[in-house]
Amino acid sequence: MDAVSPTVQNAQATAQSTQTSASASALASDFETFLTLLTAQLKNQDPLAPQDSTEFVAQLASFSSVEQQIQSNDTLQQILGSLDTGGLNDAASWLGAQVLAPGAVDFNGDPVSVEFDIPAGSSEMIVTITDDFGQEVGSFAHQAGTAFEWLGLGQDGEIVPDGPYTFTAVANDPDGQPLAAEGQSFSTVTEIRSEAGQAVFITENGARLGVENLTALRSPVVTAL
Repeated sequence: MDAVSPTVQNAQATAQSTQTSASASALASDFETFLTLLTAQLKNQDPLAPQDSTEFVAQLASFSSVEQQIQSNDTLQQILGSLDTGGLNDAASWLGAQVLAPGAVDFNGDPVSVEFDIPAGSSEMIVTITDDFGQEVGSFAHQAGTAFEWLGLGQDGEIVPDGPYTFTAVANDPDGQPLAAEGQSFSTVTEIRSEAGQAVFITENGARLGVENLTALRSPVVTAL
């Protein structure tokens, strides 16, 4: 681990916190603009020819996605603030928490849940799964805006070997524009390090994730005895 003086660590943490706050402010501004435009659209539509409800559904899905992104940014900002100099003890409560991030998913015989940043209202997704050697093992249609639950079956209907698999999805948005997204999955944080003033989350499958890689956090899943 690099040796960094407390003064340098504080400066780096402050700079990163300021940058994150600015990004969150810009996102919040976009959120308010979206709300204003949507409200104006509802007020000014022709009552004799109301707008197609399917378009409203797509807009509301986008609205929800923006809101969730703002909330995730706020949560991640709080965590980042706890990881400044001497703050690793404060971050210890996040050990065992589950983080959502893009990357390969380890299959060990149990079903896995994969999410994609493709909003509801888009066309049906085509989810492609590749193994650690880059070989495609299956391609499946799935409803946009919902998690893809994979039982470990390949295109031939047989269970695939254990190992890491990568998921990608393509679809078209409500305007017909193409979308593509990398699969994201939850994994458990087993260690948190401060390296060169940056927080690094190490997960159960050995992945090393920076705060910028995380898209969601949730409490550990408790299994009933």
